[in-house]
Amino acid sequence: MAALQACGRRRENAVKSVADRAIQRAHRTWGDDVHIRVLGGMEIRSSAGEPLRLPTRKTSLLLAALVLAAKGVGRQSLSSAFWPDSGEAQARSSLRQALTAIRRVASTTGILAEGDSETVRLVARPQDVDVWLFDQLIDKGEPLDLAKAADCYQGDILAGIALPEPLDQWFAPHQRSYRRKALLLVERLSQLAGSDLKAAEVGCQALAERLLSSDPAAEEAHRALIRLHRHHGRMNAALRQFQFCKQALQQELGVAPEAQTSDLVASPREVVRVPDSAASAAASPPRELPSIAVLPFQNLTAEPDQDYFADGVVDDIINGLSRYRNLVYVIARNSSFTYKGRAVDAKQVGRELNVRYVLEGSVRRSGNRLRIGGQLIDATTALQIWSDRFEGEIAEIFALQDRIAESVVGALVPQVREAEMNRARRAPTESIDAHLAYMRAMGFFYTWSRDSLDKALELSYRAIELDPNYAPPYGLALGCYFMRRATGWGGDPAHELPEARRLCERVYEIGRDNFFALGAAGFSLAGLLGEHDRGAALIDESLVLNPNASATLMQSSFVRTWMGEPELAIQQLQRAMLNSPVDVLMFTMHTGMALAHFVAERDDEAYAWAEKALQRNPIAGPAIRVAAASAALLGRPLDATKYLSLLRQLDPGLRASNLADRVPLRRPQDLERLANGLRKAGLPEQ
Repeated sequence: MAALQACGRRRENAVKSVADRAIQRAHRTWGDDVHIRVLGGMEIRSSAGEPLRLPTRKTSLLLAALVLAAKGVGRQSLSSAFWPDSGEAQARSSLRQALTAIRRVASTTGILAEGDSETVRLVARPQDVDVWLFDQLIDKGEPLDLAKAADCYQGDILAGIALPEPLDQWFAPHQRSYRRKALLLVERLSQLAGSDLKAAEVGCQALAERLLSSDPAAEEAHRALIRLHRHHGRMNAALRQFQFCKQALQQELGVAPEAQTSDLVASPREVVRVPDSAASAAASPPRELPSIAVLPFQNLTAEPDQDYFADGVVDDIINGLSRYRNLVYVIARNSSFTYKGRAVDAKQVGRELNVRYVLEGSVRRSGNRLRIGGQLIDATTALQIWSDRFEGEIAEIFALQDRIAESVVGALVPQVREAEMNRARRAPTESIDAHLAYMRAMGFFYTWSRDSLDKALELSYRAIELDPNYAPPYGLALGCYFMRRATGWGGDPAHELPEARRLCERVYEIGRDNFFALGAAGFSLAGLLGEHDRGAALIDESLVLNPNASATLMQSSFVRTWMGEPELAIQQLQRAMLNSPVDVLMFTMHTGMALAHFVAERDDEAYAWAEKALQRNPIAGPAIRVAAASAALLGRPLDATKYLSLLRQLDPGLRASNLADRVPLRRPQDLERLANGLRKAGLPEQ
């Protein structure tokens, strides 16, 4: 018996020795080969920065599971979670193949240490796995370490990745755990004092904004921002943040802020009251109305290039529902379209977009026949409360879409007045070909590239040619001209500016009942042609037609900043971000906040907002301009030089003397201040 026990111990020690050597090899090879990110998504890169691709999404999620189970996880647990519908033998075989694929892509040897036949463990250096580094930095606890930890947290675990059942349940505890760690971290950073706070406050503010972008009711993040504002004596800004917190908590949870949040703005000698009118302007849309998000419909047509058509149908349904602004509240298109191609459930959408109802459906086009199916789901219960199918000829598309909008509104608001229905029911054009051209143009416009903008402009003119009285294509063409000018992709200004004026005048003639066209015309009048007052008036008309249109609120905010009204601009942007919390254009909203704070001469806030914009879009020229100028005025020459160098690569023709061509600031002092900051950063005069 003793001999058998000794033999067992020798075998156990041999296995352990083999495992230890594998771990040592992994420590040598893994750090040299790959870096893994699971906070804010899923990404694997080589040491040279090259993206590494695993063969399937499930394999990537398996690697994420090993990252999060740092001490190892049993094979049985992995195989049953990842292949629940397979038999045990097949599931284990699939697991072996997936582990082999991870080894092959990520490193040649030593990536996965298997201490025994049933346990799989990932071995790497903490600095090469973001969540491990995040935990390590928090444990160290020094201010600079905490600031670095804040930078690690680029979003929730596997944010933006659709998790199939039962993997969603497997990852859920990790997602909750790390979000809680981030919330505790942001408060800890904001409570540092003196020089410690100065070292950590940039990371604190960036982390708070990231947390609020995914959960507007994250009270700890609101508190952190309020503390930062108080530290710098910005009590108006602190009070605005408190009001934003109060609104979000009421809408999301139906509760008031905690006492410790209210206490931060309760000192009579420190609080500066915002006038009632300003508070009203910053208020969020009335959520006593039924709130709904329309998700991208599934394209059931055989040709994948018909996606633009399904997207166009959803655009029209969103616009149709928006006409019932006194009956329902509709989330912005740019937020609902972030779910395109993702498998998400209604409850998740409801939480993330703060809506009660979700409309999903499908579109099938066969020749001239069209079939649209839809189902309305209560996001709080995931129960279907309405579904229907609508069929007809392509020529009947507007009638079909109106019927869908009416059916949805009727399901949500049984007491819908006939007058509201009659007001909303009007075909925008009798030319189906014009509308199809416009739908294709919209698809190209949202691709955001030089070639796609050119194609969107061409198709907009095609739609205008087919129906000169159809307003939306005029607005889209104006949007193309503005984007081309702002990015430096435009043609001859001597041709494009008079043409933009002609399009604006045409919208004024035919599009006074179309909020999209009116908003685009007003924005172009101010931004391209320098007619700020007239442009602002048209945008105000657009907001009367659709007060909750986030894109129009964003346009209005830029115009108000150009006119020297940054506080109103900030209030409008707060509403826009609340209305469209996961907008693909969030970087533009952040850029608007940066410019508004710059015009208000709050350079530290301008710089922080510009950096937030650049985290989402590193080549956003308008944000880079504000970052370079504000850094220079704050006495940060290294940051100013860094951003100016990038700016000159993106816009080599920019000079202090032609800055007004890029930023149509009406007040000379605002333009001179921006030019002066860029001069200090190193921008030549001529």
